[in-house]
Amino acid sequence: MKTTAKTVQTVKSMAAKLVFSLAVCALVAPTVATAQGFTPFFPFKDSFNGPIDDDQPVSWFPVFGVETLTVDQGDLILTTPASLVPGVFSLGLAVVFSGGLPMVAENTSAQAVVRVSDPFAFASIFTKGQAGPPAGDGAAYVARIGGNGVLGAEIFTVPGAVINLQTDLDPTTSDVVIQLDTIGNQFTASAWAKNMPNKKYHVTLTDLAAPRPPGGLGMGFGGLSFVGDNVAGVSATFSSFKIKNARTGSAEL
Repeated sequence: MKTTAKTVQTVKSMAAKLVFSLAVCALVAPTVATAQGFTPFFPFKDSFNGPIDDDQPVSWFPVFGVETLTVDQGDLILTTPASLVPGVFSLGLAVVFSGGLPMVAENTSAQAVVRVSDPFAFASIFTKGQAGPPAGDGAAYVARIGGNGVLGAEIFTVPGAVINLQTDLDPTTSDVVIQLDTIGNQFTASAWAKNMPNKKYHVTLTDLAAPRPPGGLGMGFGGLSFVGDNVAGVSATFSSFKIKNARTGSAEL
């Protein structure tokens, strides 16, 4: 088979979906698949002004164990993602816990203020993270923004679905707000510059699979590796994270 730049990119994209799905399985399988319990959903805003495990209002934990989560002057900085496919794709995940258990929810509106270190890096938030077989397929609904300005809405599973939109946003140099609104089997990823809230970009996806149960919440970061890129050095900075019920129209946090 003749190898082209498009072929390489397609292979990398497929690998990224597969490893993210496996990661989500690892994230929620201990709670959903084995029914060990979960934290009932409650609206919250975390401004990262204390330890990541203080339950004020929630705690954050790395999924793979290699991620470094550092609180610094109101920022949660995520570094050292796992190299899941060496030379191709790196990924780090942080999941929401409360009272020692993952929070599981649906029909939510999640929002974060993010920056990333490099043009090939990305920051994301996810909801409705599912367990792996036999309880689920490892899917998650994801909103992500890349350092190259590409906004994506993606159902991370195999096979999955994705829709991308090129924007003029640059999270490598300024704060970008990303938002993920999930209602039933439809979700919308939105993004805008923090200092320009009236200029928003949106992409929407409908999940054609069977209705998925409530699932895990969290954030992700990482990068696609190209020649010369050091994906192990990428970082994403979250200066706030908030989530509310999208159906009831909860007051702004």
